[in-house]
Amino acid sequence: MKFLNDILVVAALSVSLAACSPEYNPDGRIDKDEIFSTDKKTFSYLNLCYSHLQNQRKGNWYGNDAFLASFTDDSYDANTVDNSSSARYWRGASTAYDFPVESGVNGGCWSEYFKGLNQCNTFLENIDNAVVNMEADREAWKVQCLVLRALYSLELAKRYNEIPYSTQSYDADFDFGKAEFKNFSEVARQIFADCDEALASEELKWNTTSNEALRGMMTKGVAYAIKSQTALFAASPLYSDGSITWSDAEKITKESLDALRENGYELFTKSGNAQQNISAYDTYFNTRPDGARVTDKETILETRDQLSVWISSGLPSVTGSLSAGNCPSQELVDMYETVDGIQPILGYSDSKHLQPIINPDANLYDERNPYANRDPRLASTIYYHGGKKALNNNSTVDTSNGGAESIDLLKQDKKHTPTGYYLRKYNNFGSDLNTNSDGYFRQFRFAEILLNYAEAAAMANANVPQTAYDAVNEVRNRVKMPALSGLSQEEFIKRVRNERRVEFAFEEQRYYDVRRWKILDSNFNVITGMKVTVAADGNPRFERFVVDESRNCSNEKYLLSPIPGNEVIRIQTLSGVRHQNPGWE
Repeated sequence: MKFLNDILVVAALSVSLAACSPEYNPDGRIDKDEIFSTDKKTFSYLNLCYSHLQNQRKGNWYGNDAFLASFTDDSYDANTVDNSSSARYWRGASTAYDFPVESGVNGGCWSEYFKGLNQCNTFLENIDNAVVNMEADREAWKVQCLVLRALYSLELAKRYNEIPYSTQSYDADFDFGKAEFKNFSEVARQIFADCDEALASEELKWNTTSNEALRGMMTKGVAYAIKSQTALFAASPLYSDGSITWSDAEKITKESLDALRENGYELFTKSGNAQQNISAYDTYFNTRPDGARVTDKETILETRDQLSVWISSGLPSVTGSLSAGNCPSQELVDMYETVDGIQPILGYSDSKHLQPIINPDANLYDERNPYANRDPRLASTIYYHGGKKALNNNSTVDTSNGGAESIDLLKQDKKHTPTGYYLRKYNNFGSDLNTNSDGYFRQFRFAEILLNYAEAAAMANANVPQTAYDAVNEVRNRVKMPALSGLSQEEFIKRVRNERRVEFAFEEQRYYDVRRWKILDSNFNVITGMKVTVAADGNPRFERFVVDESRNCSNEKYLLSPIPGNEVIRIQTLSGVRHQNPGWE
């Protein structure tokens, strides 16, 4: 397979740049003995293993700086006018040779993560006999690589489910005819084993330091986060084969939650300025993660690169902004509760989502002023008409006709929103051509660990345990939303799913959640927005409208990503077996 054939050549070139020039074999490979012949080269190879942990935002895997949310019902990409990757996806024209969600730089997710997985295998096979100056370094590098391998394995399995999986490195002597496809549960057991082995070592640390070079390093916190997400996915309907149950997931997610809490992880609670209504949730996404966890004790795994949301998903009124980019949908807005904890919109009575079913108990919801009295995370995540551009000043967003942030109903000007909404999360209104003050993307954070456990515990017990309530209420309490209590199992699970949607909006969670729950259906094919008209009396009038009703990606085929078509052919050529996910050819 091409990605396999390239692995050692890529490794050789990377190591040769980081260390002295080695001797090449005629086919371009470097002997493993040469790679692991010095302390410096061994460490350089570990850095190569880390290199695939790129920031997907900066790596632009989805094209046009699209967030994965634009491949869900949470967002519509204004770059559709330029035939964006999400536009091609939603047309239902994706193939195994062109699947926009997974394609992009360096061959896309399949290629990148398999390179990382194989390089980790190579490192782990050789580290015990490598030339390393200090034995403590040998052990530290080994356990970091075990966690890295677990992470790459998780990223592959959750996209494709069954993958040609091995903990043996693919080199020139590997018999590809023996490559064995393993499902999520089988991969999960190896993930747990790798994480547990690493966690047992004193050389895997809880903290990094403020040293910039150590940002993104594997820690005990990352290992527990990987175990938590892996267990949740393994028990979920899409991946479950019955061997990892919800009770197993409850146990593993609780173990991870307890270990992280006991070692200082907690939700970020430092507000920017309480008097100016800048909450901790606002501040968190515009603050750089703290590797030493002095002020930021929530981030478990960060990405090094700062986002530039202001330019790629920004307000047209900001000088230098190029696109409205990932524009939140009305469907997402409808999911935010009112401040008394009531869900105002229960669904839609029509297929076009223009007739919302308003909860009769939602006394604080007013269709004439739909953004008032809502969960504070709405204002922290989404720019809407009348919302503050920066929560510490009085400048407001104007999406009405002729307003500075007016809607592009014809979807011809990518600088203006087609939905009536703009992305605020990560976006610092002070950012412009001269200064980028935008936030940072987190791959794992403590809030996820809390909600992973809450879901697993609820699924495992007909009577939802108080500890599950405590976990979800801890997340809600940060934004001063009322605690949940006294719910049936079905009601609680529904609320936890909604909590994940609003808490993790634009954090790459929704795409995988709706798939592992197997709730992807025709409801996801319609995206609506909100049009604002200012009446003669000066008051705004709000009208729902259809942005897109032609989406065609809701059947079971789209629950899993296709194995890239060229890889399917190579696997068949080498093994004699044709393997592809259902519905993809």
